[in-house]
Amino acid sequence: MKIKQKLILAFSVLILVLLTQIILNYVITYRANQTYSTLQSKITPAINILTKYESINKELNLITNNRLNGNDQINTINRFKGIIEVELTHIKTELYILKEDLPETAVDKALIEKVIINTDALIEASNKINNLLNNQFNNQINLNKVKEIWENHIDNLYASLDRDIRQLNMNYNRSFETYSIELSRNLNSVSKIIFVTGLAGIILGLLITIQVVYSIANPIFKLKKAALKISQGKLNEQIQIKGHSELAELGSLFNKMSVALKKSFNEQEQQINQIKLMNKELEQFVYVASHDLQEPLRTMSSYIGLVGELYKTQLDDEALKYMKHVEDASLRMKTLIKDLLDYSRLGKERPIKKVDCNTLVNNILLDIELIINETNATVTSDKLPVINGVEFELKQLFQNLISNGLKFRKQDTPPHIEIRVKDQPDHWLFSITDNGIGMDSKHFERVFVIFQRLHNKDDYKGTGIGLSVCQKIVEMHQGKIWIESELNKGSTFYFTIFKKIKKT
Repeated sequence: MKIKQKLILAFSVLILVLLTQIILNYVITYRANQTYSTLQSKITPAINILTKYESINKELNLITNNRLNGNDQINTINRFKGIIEVELTHIKTELYILKEDLPETAVDKALIEKVIINTDALIEASNKINNLLNNQFNNQINLNKVKEIWENHIDNLYASLDRDIRQLNMNYNRSFETYSIELSRNLNSVSKIIFVTGLAGIILGLLITIQVVYSIANPIFKLKKAALKISQGKLNEQIQIKGHSELAELGSLFNKMSVALKKSFNEQEQQINQIKLMNKELEQFVYVASHDLQEPLRTMSSYIGLVGELYKTQLDDEALKYMKHVEDASLRMKTLIKDLLDYSRLGKERPIKKVDCNTLVNNILLDIELIINETNATVTSDKLPVINGVEFELKQLFQNLISNGLKFRKQDTPPHIEIRVKDQPDHWLFSITDNGIGMDSKHFERVFVIFQRLHNKDDYKGTGIGLSVCQKIVEMHQGKIWIESELNKGSTFYFTIFKKIKKT
């Protein structure tokens, strides 16, 4: 099964469990709310009313007995009147509401109806007693009538009401206990559902986590570990991811890539070895050729000079001119061979050490002091850093760039050269700026090609190898070199030298 399908299935089950929990909680909570609402709006008020009626019934019975025995105090009379006219009337209204809330088939409905009728009878009889007791005319006759009403009617009403109220109170208390038990059961059910579904969610979450770790994280860790080993050069690294998931397919492709990379690396290594061998042979050839060519050039130059001295009177001006051309050509050839030999020797196992660029530049200026004085040149410099590099080659780099600024100067304009440096996080950025003749941007790449010249050799001497040497020196110090220039506005050569040179 694909990883996507596994995750969809796992999370679908988890969502289903959560939905089930929500629905069950809603249903049971709704039922609990209904039960609680019934308790608060019907059962509890009914119990309170019946309890109050039971208490009032006893109090009225006691007050009536006291009045029959001659207690006609004002507070007793007022309390008797308040119970009959206010409290019993209010209780009767509440009993009507209780009766209306009950279904027609309810047993308590008939019993409440009976209590209401008896309450009306009690109110009527009590009013009659109150009127008789308050009438002072024929007081003894009225008292006898009250006692007759009491014995024949009210006493039975009190007994009947007391019995019926106790029965209703008992019934409502029983209902209260039933609803309370149901409410407690519902709340317990909610707690159990929350516990069970929560536990199921935790277990399912753990299973999903284990599945994700096994299906995704573990293969990714294997891929990461294998990629790290390949980055360290262990190109034979292979991984095994079981199954038919996307990561298993990726692992298979990774193994194929590893094999292809190993093959490509071996081929490149063979090519590099061949190139190194060819370079070594080429360098050997250049060295041997340069060294061996110098001897015949010296011989040719010597004989040409000797011929010129011995046969000077026998040769005409045309012949002497040709002899001079040959001598100059041999000297240029000698210079060219020397430069080529120096170029081939660059980077030959010279030690990397700390080089103070201030001392380096000062020594260069002393070496070329004569041409500086002849051209009235000025050279200014920042405070230069101490860098890591090959001292001989760095001196050659600075000397070539400074000499270029002096060589390619404008007529009637003293050369001015500025040496600047900027401290970058991982390298030094140097710049050497002159106020010379400059060049067109189309020549920026060409000037770094060996033996390429932009000017006539009669106007500006040289073999065209100087900037090629600069580029090779900078690259051997793992940096870059480039130029910014405009015609007749001077040139600026930029180059970088890394602070930490890696030995190659």
